[in-house]
This record gives sequence, structure tokens and C-alpha cells, in this order.
Amino acid sequence: MNENAQTTIPGLYAAGDMASVPHNYMIGAFVFGRIAGTHAIEYIESLDFIEPNTDFL
Repeated sequence: MNENAQTTIPGLYAAGDMASVPHNYMIGAFVFGRIAGTHAIEYIESLDFIEPNTDFL
């Protein structure tokens, strides 16, 4: 995981205990959660929209 909460899987972010924030350290979890959310939005905005295939159902 990097400083933007990105994991090694593109588009997957981590926060809280999963982000190596010590257990019960809520302030760090909240801050890293916000960082993860902010960067996740930037990642999503960079993706191309793909129309769902309704015949797949």
C-alpha cells in the first residue's frame, strides 16, 4: 500500500486496520479513509465508461 492508500491491485484501496494503521487508532483510520476515498474518486474518474451488456443476464 502506498501513501495514497492504493494497494497493488489497481482500483483497490485500504484504510483502517487493513492499511497498517494500529488497531484502535481511530484518527489515523479516519484520515487514511479520507485519503483513500479522495484518490479512489480520482481513479474512477480516469476510467472509461463501459455500457453494460443487458443480454448477459
